[in-house]
Amino acid sequence: MLRLALLLGKLVRFLRRRHSGRSAGALVLALCPDFYSRLSVEGKILMVTGSVGKSSVAAAAVHMLRAAGLRVVSNCESRGLRTGTAAALVSVADCKGRFSCDWLVLEADGRISDAVLSLGKPEILLVTDLFPHHGPASCRSSALKSLIERAAGPDTRLILNALDPGMTDIQPALRHIRYGAAPKAGVHSAINLVGTRSLCPRCGEKLFYSSVFHHHLGQYRCDVCGTQTPPADYLLTDADMTSPAFAVNGVSFRTDLAAPHHYLNRPAATALVCEALNLPVEKAAELCADYHLDPAFYCETQLDGRRIVSLLCRSGNPISFDRGLEYVAARPETKTVLLYTEAAPPPMSADISWLYDTTFELLFKTAETVVCAGDGRLDTAARLHYTGIKRENILVCHDDSQLPAMLGATRGTLYILTGPIAAERIRRLLQKGGRP
Repeated sequence: MLRLALLLGKLVRFLRRRHSGRSAGALVLALCPDFYSRLSVEGKILMVTGSVGKSSVAAAAVHMLRAAGLRVVSNCESRGLRTGTAAALVSVADCKGRFSCDWLVLEADGRISDAVLSLGKPEILLVTDLFPHHGPASCRSSALKSLIERAAGPDTRLILNALDPGMTDIQPALRHIRYGAAPKAGVHSAINLVGTRSLCPRCGEKLFYSSVFHHHLGQYRCDVCGTQTPPADYLLTDADMTSPAFAVNGVSFRTDLAAPHHYLNRPAATALVCEALNLPVEKAAELCADYHLDPAFYCETQLDGRRIVSLLCRSGNPISFDRGLEYVAARPETKTVLLYTEAAPPPMSADISWLYDTTFELLFKTAETVVCAGDGRLDTAARLHYTGIKRENILVCHDDSQLPAMLGATRGTLYILTGPIAAERIRRLLQKGGRP
């Protein structure tokens, strides 16, 4: 059955090309449920996990590894983690399920933990962050800690976010490499509802923050047991929220977005590649000099002289939306924001609590008009009424074909906050002016 699954999966990928990922992966897993365990991998494994930021870090690391001339296989370039991973491996496996590479870079969370762990123990495991109670269950700290415990072997090197207090107790017997940010790098006042971690993970007493980088990530300390932000091996500096330039260990870098989470993603990828290849940071900066974010994460276009920016924000995940909102709010220009919220899969589709964990207050006095569209438009509009935004500045679009006309009556840069598939559909709709 493995051979048949591989053959049909390759055929679907060839026939459908660009849109084959989910279809090919779903077909292979339906025909061969134990597909992953029957694969044979010849190569070293890098694994990236965490509540958010996995895809961005993995994609940047893949770019740098390939720029170094290495053969890399990765699942971070396919949509849909479960089916996309299967489709990515189908593309490189032979008829017996064997493939070789220098590095296999895997993005993983609780949904596919058992599948990817059957491929082998990672040589390096990077954890971006751990959010305990927000977003999909597969990306919460409890699920990810279970994944880390099972994935890490005795020789695995852990790369951890030094700014996250939730990582203080992760696999203490293993070698830890940390990345972080200097106290004044991108520091801002946190007004998000999710807020910082309030209790020390070691003794349960109150944590105190001297600065907050993003959400609960920052310079923290516990006055009872002495737990505090550990020193970072890869330190971010010179990030000021107004420029895409920054530095890691004194070496200059650039990123596409001047936002806290994107500032941290690049040092994370740098740490991953430097540790994997034993490279100096200067060499990593050369390898990623021409790297740009995938359009699924960030896309900027012009339409009739108007700037349009699409940012990846996953419906149902308040952390994902907060990151987009934070970036938009920091832009000083006149702006219109389109919040296109899609229905979550059952049984979460009726749960709208994530809207009240999302910091839509960031748009208060920073966005001239906010347009709500998609399946969750009415719930989103109701949530916006609590932010202080005037009712006349909140528009609801009940029919996507009316979006071009509604948005055409607004001013300033248009920011589209939604998932990658919806964003692409909206851009096409705007180009056609609502015509079928």
